[in-house]
Amino acid sequence: MNLVGKFFDDLRNKHISIYRGALAIVTAIVILLLYPTNVSFNYEYYPGSPWQNEDLLAPFDFAILKTDAEIQSEKELIQESIIPVYTRDYLKEEEALIKFDSEWIDNIPLLLINEKDADYLEELRIASYNQLKEVYAQGLVLLNDEDGKPSLEGYIFLEENEGGTEMDISSFLSLVDALNSFNSLNPDSSKVNINWYQKILEQALDYNIHFNVSKTEIISEEAIDALSFYKGKIEKGTIIIQRGEVVSSENEVILNSLKKQYNNKLGGSQNNLFLIFGSLLFVLILLWISYKYLEQFIRSIIFSQTGWSFILLIYILVVVLVKVSVYDNGISIYLVPMLIFPLIIRAFFELRLALFIHIVNVLLSASLVPNPYEFIVLQIIAGLIVLFSLKNLRRRSHFFLTAITIFIAYSLIFFSIEIYKVGSIDQMEWTSFRFFAANAVLTLLAYPLIYLFERIFGFISDLTLIEMTDMNNTLLRELAEKAPGTFQHSLQVANMAGAAIHNIGGHELLVRVGALYHDIGKMKNPMFFIENQMHGINPHDELSFEESGQIIVQHVLDGIEMAKRSNIPDQIIDFIRTHHGTTRAEYFYRSFIIDNPDSEVNEALFSYPGPKPYSKETAVLMMADGVEAASRSMKEINSDSIEKLVHGIIDYLIEKDQFSNANITFRDITIIKKIFIKMLINVYHVRIEYPKA
Repeated sequence: MNLVGKFFDDLRNKHISIYRGALAIVTAIVILLLYPTNVSFNYEYYPGSPWQNEDLLAPFDFAILKTDAEIQSEKELIQESIIPVYTRDYLKEEEALIKFDSEWIDNIPLLLINEKDADYLEELRIASYNQLKEVYAQGLVLLNDEDGKPSLEGYIFLEENEGGTEMDISSFLSLVDALNSFNSLNPDSSKVNINWYQKILEQALDYNIHFNVSKTEIISEEAIDALSFYKGKIEKGTIIIQRGEVVSSENEVILNSLKKQYNNKLGGSQNNLFLIFGSLLFVLILLWISYKYLEQFIRSIIFSQTGWSFILLIYILVVVLVKVSVYDNGISIYLVPMLIFPLIIRAFFELRLALFIHIVNVLLSASLVPNPYEFIVLQIIAGLIVLFSLKNLRRRSHFFLTAITIFIAYSLIFFSIEIYKVGSIDQMEWTSFRFFAANAVLTLLAYPLIYLFERIFGFISDLTLIEMTDMNNTLLRELAEKAPGTFQHSLQVANMAGAAIHNIGGHELLVRVGALYHDIGKMKNPMFFIENQMHGINPHDELSFEESGQIIVQHVLDGIEMAKRSNIPDQIIDFIRTHHGTTRAEYFYRSFIIDNPDSEVNEALFSYPGPKPYSKETAVLMMADGVEAASRSMKEINSDSIEKLVHGIIDYLIEKDQFSNANITFRDITIIKKIFIKMLINVYHVRIEYPKA
């Protein structure tokens, strides 16, 4: 074969592996797009704690930044020192003088007490008009204005025409001062109505010196913009802090300054290329470790068409959620429900996979968060506490108990870390506990998400398995009605297989449900199976051995068809497929040979379609099914006959190589035999004979 042909043959044979690899590369690229594109300052430090890293030298010249408190204090000083800007309103002065003349003329009859004093009233008008001009010339200002600077002393800048003058605020008049200034005219109350005179003056007086808010704010903003955010400089090569040195407040300011300026200094294109390469390599290593872990411990996920896709999707979802929380400063990183994903995985798979995926999720996300060390410690320890305290997720109450456990775990770990960091309860960030509570509540979303992932990826959770054990289920109720003997047999197989898998380790609930449904195919021809026959009538007596063998073998295919029609999950259909493996309907096969010694036998007519069991659970079910069925035909029932039966059935299955694809050991099989013997002795109430003394 030429090289090109060999290449394409290899390509066809390895298309599944190529697909998995391509999916991993796409996942790595998606995660990489979410990773930071600048070099980051990766040292972690806490005031009052020793510097745990090597001696830190300044990698470049950088300025020492002022603290937020210092900057805020300086801003407040600037705002207090700004001279407020006021503006003279010339138009208001003209309007006030015109209004005064108009009001005076209109109210002469009310002002004048005696007509003979008309000349005096005119003289008073002229004097009052001139005084009003002087008042406005000096300026009438509103002090303690809500829009202005509430101060009765100090200087202001009075803006007039195109220029302005800095003036003492006390040089202007208040409304009371302006009214009092008219007392110097000494109006004669016997010649003029003082009340009306006062009223006309009050109507004519208005503030002509106004606080200019916008211009004052502009000056203030310009002054603040000119504020320096630096208070010193560190030269390249200077020792910033030494290993073991306690991080003081001064050290913290310098380290914070270096951290903020680090990205800008080391963010060149060459550094970015190294950063991208390093990030990609890191992600690919974690994905490779994930694949090897699944390949070694949970091969069913790798062989599944959707299992590997599901794991990679979980990785992407976690990184996206963390990225969103970091990008949006309003969302705390503690609000991200990291533990919802191991809980979902735990609902479908075993504990160690949930824990492994959680650790990988934390490591993938750590590059995005501000304090990676604290994040990793908090998330991993919380994950260990929650997952080890979680036995199963079979009831709604379990989800609420898990949410409470999550809140307690996060709170305790965070409390211990904060005490170590700040050394005081007073300085602790208590608001974080609210985020932990919200995080725990968000974890309750695992309940609907489990159902969603079941439908998308074809997984099966304990919640679904429990629903399937309901005897009111259509298939189980129909089995109990049409084939009551098979139904009782299935119940007994479920008990035996469940007890066995509980002792050797495995998914007990899954094997119990598989046992309940493994023989549903017998409903099509229930009377052809001995456990359902009554009154001594056996329909096989009217059939040939080949026909009988075909009917017996056919119940596996019939069961698969019924299960698919009823939307039974594939994981349960696997028990139907494999519970007889590739064995034969032995009774009819041997009967045919005895009856036809000279004829060539077609074994395919008596052989089950398979496949062989390929998991510990399906292997245990095969053993339990064979042993329980055989025990019903025992003529003599005692401890010796039961022991002989159990060993004979299971050894026969081993001899027929039925467990070569299952991850089951001889040690497991030895334990299973002992359990089956003990259970059958209890079922048939066999009295054990003790040796005589």
